[in-house]
Amino acid sequence: VYFIVNKVCYFYYPFICVINFFFRKYFLIEQKIAEELIRIRDAKSKISYSDWENTIKHLEHKQGWEYTDEQKTAIKQICCSNVCLLTALAGSGKSSLMYPVTRIFRKNNVEFAQCTLSGKASLNLTELTTEVGQTIHRLLAYDPVTDRFMYNRKSQLPFEAVILDEVSMVGGELFYSLIQSIQTGGRLIMIGDPGQLESIGLCNLISDLVNSHAIEHACLTQIFRQAEASGIITDSIKVYHQQPIL
Repeated sequence: VYFIVNKVCYFYYPFICVINFFFRKYFLIEQKIAEELIRIRDAKSKISYSDWENTIKHLEHKQGWEYTDEQKTAIKQICCSNVCLLTALAGSGKSSLMYPVTRIFRKNNVEFAQCTLSGKASLNLTELTTEVGQTIHRLLAYDPVTDRFMYNRKSQLPFEAVILDEVSMVGGELFYSLIQSIQTGGRLIMIGDPGQLESIGLCNLISDLVNSHAIEHACLTQIFRQAEASGIITDSIKVYHQQPIL
């Protein structure tokens, strides 16, 4: 038996080394992401909010409808956390919730930026919040000549808060480039749909963030009537919950 085991190990050792080499890449990027998120999470915040509840009431009066208790709880979690992840399935109004959050930022003179992976998603975010949205590459000032970002750990973003929408689409390496560029004492707000496909890049960020239980997590479960009228949305939710659609 000893002879056989040694022969097997000798034969497969090069393959094991190659596998360990590639898995080490995943391990290191996840470790770096965790370290950066903890840095932001545990820092003393530079941001203070005053009267954010009255800001919500003013918006409700202006809009003619009220936010649900679930949405108000999520807004409170976002305002009270250095790092917060907001998740919800389609039709729950997760991206729309960024409008009151950005109004609270504006009222308290908080410098912030909002970004997404794709240009289309950034346009959608701009329409929802009436604030400028941009891609992560544009926010970090990507230089195609050097293949590097102008903003990084040594030269961090001049914003006190960063909103990242569609986090489930973002790969680990790009996500790491973004969070290392956020100032210590700043805020990171992430929005995502756990029912979307995983990123084609490294890591499954949204799943790992939720399962870590180390990041403040707000979850919206209520589907609004406008979304309930959409067959695509209602059927996609049934598929997510493994329910028959026929």
